[in-house]
Amino acid sequence: MRLAPGATRRLRVHALDADGRPCAGRVAFAFELDGPGELSADGAAATYVAPELEPADAPPIAIRVRASQPQGGPELELEVAVQLVLPRPSADTSGIPDPRPVSAPGAPWRSRVRDGVWEYNDAHRDYRAVAACDARRLRYLIHLFAKEVVLRNFGDPAAEETLERMVEVLVSLDAE
Repeated sequence: MRLAPGATRRLRVHALDADGRPCAGRVAFAFELDGPGELSADGAAATYVAPELEPADAPPIAIRVRASQPQGGPELELEVAVQLVLPRPSADTSGIPDPRPVSAPGAPWRSRVRDGVWEYNDAHRDYRAVAACDARRLRYLIHLFAKEVVLRNFGDPAAEETLERMVEVLVSLDAE
């Protein structure tokens, strides 16, 4: 189990027989925490709160649960290792942004990034040519996004016109 420091995770145990069916009779569960953090149990469920530690400084952490039947039978134990990890960046800072349509009739640009927002010109003749077909519209937006990635990471701002021509060629190759 991977958790960010201070994160909470709810755990639930299910007692099953060798065929994957719920065990007959009552089953008692005993949870145990080995390492830092907080564990509170209630029957077959428990809640674990990870410690506020840097992942590199965290000692090994394990949660064990022991299952037994009061009427006798085998006692089984399960252990889950807990690893502290840094939280992932929020969706606002990674991944592909949602494109925002901007209607700019007569403007030569197909797409741009303005104030951190990816925009595409839904009045451009190339967009209008692909707008009716979902697959073609998606490919067009992919081409535009690729243009923006290349421009922002590898391109000289003067290369924007060349990249616009590349998108124009790709759109004409995709024509029905």
